[in-house]
Amino acid sequence: MTFPPTARLRGVCGLAVVLVLWVTGTDAQTTGTVRGSVADRNGQPVPGATGSLEALAAGGSRHETSTDDTGRFQHTELTPGQYSVTAEKDVIGGQVVRVLVHPGGSVDVRFVLEPGHAPAPWLRARPGTQARVAAFEAGVRATRAGDFENAIEQFDAVLQMMPTCVECHFNIGVSYGRLDRFGEAETACRDALRIRSDYAAAYYGLADIYSRQDRTEEAAAAGGAAAENIDVEIWNFSDMDRWIQITDLNCDTVLYQDKMEAQARFPYSLCADESGKAKLKFYLRVGCSKNKTIIVEDIEDGATIDF
Repeated sequence: MTFPPTARLRGVCGLAVVLVLWVTGTDAQTTGTVRGSVADRNGQPVPGATGSLEALAAGGSRHETSTDDTGRFQHTELTPGQYSVTAEKDVIGGQVVRVLVHPGGSVDVRFVLEPGHAPAPWLRARPGTQARVAAFEAGVRATRAGDFENAIEQFDAVLQMMPTCVECHFNIGVSYGRLDRFGEAETACRDALRIRSDYAAAYYGLADIYSRQDRTEEAAAAGGAAAENIDVEIWNFSDMDRWIQITDLNCDTVLYQDKMEAQARFPYSLCADESGKAKLKFYLRVGCSKNKTIIVEDIEDGATIDF
């Protein structure tokens, strides 16, 4: 039996994920298995964590179970295809990763959960998210045009499809702030922080809201909380979908690892180095012999990085 190399991935927000794939049994087997093990950052098993699995094909099934006393869970008799696998538990944290199940195959996923870090919502989503992307981009256009009421409607529409869209809550807060509806703006920013506690853009939003109301101490506190991160936008400017791995080199974290839709834009909060700059690595899979790695250094807050 031949085992492919084990690939160690640093997941979004500090999660370590290890995937090991091997084929078992005979060619007659038509279903597969996903096994998961969940530990905290100290290496201790996490019993009672939710281990869920969702098929990414249209109309696909969803399975959910809990980890046992050893922090393990298992889903069997799975139809071959691509799945999102999620492990999460209350304040301990959570993460999601995509796997491919082959007929007669077994996939092992090892999760290491970090407190305060929630699963990346785009990895949970099924492919074919054109409606969500279209609404989000319409919201961005409306914001830039100063049509803030329409922007709020568009981002609300995305939230109906993806309630954990942290960027939607933040952009709603921005629009409410431009309309001087400070209470609703503050609520929207805090909704973003409930989903992702280290989302620096929301802290900056709160700082602006407080400053415009002469709440100077609260503005200073919110600004200080935001200063540890660098907010950027990453843009696939190509007219083609492209598979890419994006790594934050300052904190050794894989931010994204999957196919990114053409013209897709995603905001990220990056780790700053001692000089206050960020550093990213892009690995693009463009063919068996044409893969390439791009290093982008000295990234400043507010930058747009295209590839």
